[in-house]
Amino acid sequence: MNIFKKNNFINVRIQTSNHTKELNDIKHNLRKNPSQADYRKDQDNIHYIYDDEIKKYKQYKDENAYKNFETKVKELREKHNQIFLKNNKRQLRERNSTFLNAVITFSEEQKNNLNNGNFKVKEFRDAALTTFKEMAKEMKTELLYFSIHLKETTPHFQAHFKNFDEDGKSIFYKNRTKDKLSKLQDIGFKHFEKLGIKRGIKKDITNNTNKPLKSYYEQTRAAESKKYIKTIQQQIKQTKELRNEIKDLDIELDDKKKIYSNISSIQKELRETKKKLSVSNSANELNNINIARIKTENKELIGKINHLKSEIVSLNIYKTYKDDNDNLEKENKELKQDLLKTTKALKQANNELEKTNKIKEIDELLARLDEKEQQRKKDIYKSNNNSSYRNR
Repeated sequence: MNIFKKNNFINVRIQTSNHTKELNDIKHNLRKNPSQADYRKDQDNIHYIYDDEIKKYKQYKDENAYKNFETKVKELREKHNQIFLKNNKRQLRERNSTFLNAVITFSEEQKNNLNNGNFKVKEFRDAALTTFKEMAKEMKTELLYFSIHLKETTPHFQAHFKNFDEDGKSIFYKNRTKDKLSKLQDIGFKHFEKLGIKRGIKKDITNNTNKPLKSYYEQTRAAESKKYIKTIQQQIKQTKELRNEIKDLDIELDDKKKIYSNISSIQKELRETKKKLSVSNSANELNNINIARIKTENKELIGKINHLKSEIVSLNIYKTYKDDNDNLEKENKELKQDLLKTTKALKQANNELEKTNKIKEIDELLARLDEKEQQRKKDIYKSNNNSSYRNR
């Protein structure tokens, strides 16, 4: 089993405290008063409260969630007290809480998955609802409401179940054994697995029952850092290849300098990222590494690298086009010169032809004149002969 495959975990917990503490938790979860933890302005917390009339969970926003659950709180406390009094001959005490608190938390990777659109909020909510419903069935109780807190740093779910059975006894105390708590963890994993989430860490996975969970996470973060360093090294290699490619590219010097500058900037950012990931494995230094954020920043660098690749391809295409265009212009110029020479030769030939035609016309005219002259002489001779005959 590769425990370093993905730092994307789910943890399911149930707990209860005294009644006042649980009431305050309900008010906090349903945001009766604004919470300082809600720093995100681009998201809304969503609350789902069970409606006894329609037998479904109705959706509410922060401003009206608690006031739609407040009456239910009082009714359940009274009901719990009546059952407890009947079976124990005394009323509930402060330590006997009517409500059982549950929370589903995730690693930071899940926040990135949600922000990056790897799944929708509805899918996230549906997985939680089916988890809480099966938990209620497993513990033989009722899910009263659940909330998804999206405004906080890392999205998570809060819920409260009814914390008393038909005898008024605590549901929590009946389900706090190791096996039963592990079962609840398995339920959460089953329904969230389709969203790419792994089960929370068991002691047997760490191969050391005395090894604290914090130490395990430090180990996984160190392993993930080491793995991601290799990715960054590959990207640095890519930028070097791009630099060599530009070196051999016959483009304008200003364009080449601009791309060299962009490559140097990307290489600097990649080396800084590598330096962050190459720190020692001490707990403090590892805790200061936000690998998810580094990956997000690195995606931007990858985008810049891909943009440079496209720019180089475009410059190559432009250079090829420019060369082809220059060659075409040269060929056109030569053709134009050849055409001018041919036109000049044709004009000369045409002039010669015109001269030849004129000479021919003159020759023909002279020939006709000669014929007429010869005919005139014949006529004169004939006329003279006729006159001599008559004189005899």
